[in-house]
Formats: sequence, structure tokens, C-alpha cells
Amino acid sequence: MLVDLHTHTVSSDGTSTISELIDCALSNGLTHLAVTDHDSIGSLKEFMRLAPLKGIFPISGIEFGCPYGANREVHILGYGFDFENSALNDVLENLRRSRKERFAKILDRLSKFGIEISKEEAFSSAKGALGRMHIARLMREKGYVASESEAFNLYIGDGKPAYITRESLSIGETVSLIRNAGGVCVLAHPGPRGLSEDDVKSIFLQGVEGLEVFYPEHSHDERKFFLSIALKFGKLVTGGSDFHGSRNGVAQSIGMGDYPEKYFKEFLSRIRS
Repeated sequence: MLVDLHTHTVSSDGTSTISELIDCALSNGLTHLAVTDHDSIGSLKEFMRLAPLKGIFPISGIEFGCPYGANREVHILGYGFDFENSALNDVLENLRRSRKERFAKILDRLSKFGIEISKEEAFSSAKGALGRMHIARLMREKGYVASESEAFNLYIGDGKPAYITRESLSIGETVSLIRNAGGVCVLAHPGPRGLSEDDVKSIFLQGVEGLEVFYPEHSHDERKFFLSIALKFGKLVTGGSDFHGSRNGVAQSIGMGDYPEKYFKEFLSRIRS
């Protein structure tokens, strides 16, 4: 059983269509897969229909960025929800409008640094939820930066000259939204976010039911640390690659071979209940 509970498609900042993602998962031996696009469920209908036909068990997912403390953000993954839920769809439509306005403001700021990307060009490059990664890719393709990472580090990353704050849901709002649609919430990649045990505990207290322990950027010691926290508080343990198709033109790996089956079965039982 090979699983990946954290992947992205062209409906947010990934480079793969659903068909391409499924084919990639199959070629790498995956049996269970979740699509977790940022603020978007645009790919889920096709995914939930097509994946079983190809022999992959599909799990509905989404990823939200939520403010945490002073000038920090954490990411919350939602799983196993009804993606046709009307309240969920209404909130996502509002976020889509907000993203479009933010997108345009970032492009305006970049123009002041001699980086000329038209709104039409940028919007056409983003097939789903508009995000900074779409801008970063265009900046690389047009030769303004050497890589997407450089675009973030110099211009559009948090606190950089062309950064614009985006509208987002609080952790509590996200939990309520996903729970009311029948799903569960998991705290994503706590290591790269620099979260302590107290941080994770405070997020659990807001209704988050699991922790993404098995993650490519977590060191061995970080996995042990976050696993101990999840087990201490009786939370679900998940694993995902954060697959985006390619980054800086380089294909990413998919699947979490070291994610223990026993934890996945507990997760699967929860989202089916």
C-alpha cells in the first residue's frame, strides 16, 4: 500500500492535470491518493470519478493557509468532505475573487521593478486558484529570475517588496467549514513552519484532528518529534509529499513510502465514519 495525502494540480499551483497526476501515481505504484489544492476543489469531481477507474482509491482534499500569531501562517488540510457542500463552495468563490484582486496588485508592484507581466498573460497561465507560484513561473520563463525560489526570495515572498497580504480564513473558520461538510482537518508540514509543541497543541485545541508527520522536508528527528506530539494528544498521523508536478522545471517525486500503514488505516477509518 503506497499512499500520498498531499498533492496539487493545475487547479491551484501544481503543473499536472488530474489525468497526468493519476498516471504519475500509477507509474509510481500508488494505491491511495488525495488531491489537496489550495483554496480550490476545481479538480475533485474529475479526480473522484477517474481515479477509481484507474485503480486508485481517491480522497477528497483541500489546503488552506491560515494566519497564526504575529505575521505567521499555518496550513490546514481538509479531507473526506462533501465537495458539493453549498457553504464550502460559497466560501471558495469569495476566496477566488479575493485571489484575483491580490494577483493584479502583485503584478502592479512588480512593474515598478521593471518586471512586466500583463494581467491577461498571468490570468491565462493560471487554470485554477490564482497563486504566487503562477507569477514566479512566469518570472522564470521570461528571464527575470533564475528560479521560482529566487522570485519568492527577492520579490513576492512574505515581507518582500511585491508581497500583498491575502484574504484567508482563521483556523477555527477552516475547521468549522470542513467539519460542516463532513470532513476532518490536519495540520500540514509543521517543520518548515517552525512550529513548537506548544504551537501544535494550540492548533489542536482549535479543532484540528491530525498532524502531517511524514513529509519530505522533515528530518528523521523532526518526524520522531512530531509523531510523539500527535500520539501524545491522540491525533491522526498523516503523510504526504506536497507534490506539485515540477518545481523550477524539475519533476518532483510522489508517494510516501515510509508512511506506516497502521496510521493510514486509522486516518481512513476516521474519514469514512
